Amino acid sequence: MRGSQRSRRGRGKDRPATVSAGEPRPDEIRRVVEPVVEEEGFELLDLAYGGGRSSAVLRLVLDHPEAAVTLQDCSRVSGAVGRRLDGLDLIPRRYHLEVSSPGLDRPLRQGRDFLRFRGSLIKAVLTEAPAAGPEDALGGPRSISGRLADYDPDEETILLETEQGPLRIPRSRISRARLVPEFPFPSKPAGGRRP
Repeated sequence: MRGSQRSRRGRGKDRPATVSAGEPRPDEIRRVVEPVVEEEGFELLDLAYGGGRSSAVLRLVLDHPEAAVTLQDCSRVSGAVGRRLDGLDLIPRRYHLEVSSPGLDRPLRQGRDFLRFRGSLIKAVLTEAPAAGPEDALGGPRSISGRLADYDPDEETILLETEQGPLRIPRSRISRARLVPEFPFPSKPAGGRRP
């Protein structure tokens, strides 16, 4: 879901000479933003910052372990984050703040993501083909889909149920993974016709 978007004004050329006019690094922004997001009851799943010479874009992706992230949630967090950033004057130029949910095809990045979404259909891009699994004649990254049966945090491996059978994959060989949305199909009335 696309979330809240706001334009904010950094102080730019009007900044005091004693303050460095350099751009903040994403990890600096994260240290300021993450506690605000957590105070609002959400997890900061992703943060990206960049842009051109005159303005920048700060993108935040929120998650909640027990509920879907709504447009109202994004708007509320956007307001809280914007107030904190503007109060600290951390970003020295005009910037655009975008806050959204991870969407139905949410990325899986950390061990807790694989634990949380056990039983879900996922698609993973591997750095190399599994020992017994799909082969790519071009020798590039291999893509594989299946049901996430389990995640072992001690060995950092996932167990994926594929059409070819179960496959255990070390997380170190997964370059990226995401959920595959599943939609229930409406049942057809008897006789195949709608009344």
